[in-house]
Amino acid sequence: MAADRDHTDLLSEAETAARLRVSLRALRIARFRGTGPAFFFKNGRAFYPLAPLEYFEREAKRRAAASAVAQPPMIA
Repeated sequence: MAADRDHTDLLSEAETAARLRVSLRALRIARFRGTGPAFFFKNGRAFYPLAPLEYFEREAKRRAAASAVAQPPMIA
């Protein structure tokens, strides 16, 4: 909830999952594996600062584009 936030540039787990278009479970697994965006816990809840989340999104997009270029075209 927005009212629970100390700062407006923090997203909750649910907001982050929706922004990344992944399930809450997938976000939690990525956090556990250390492959997801930067986060911190406060009062037992995970929060995601907006600036590192935007960086994570840019890097994921860059990696996806680089990987698409590296793949040979598929022949049907």
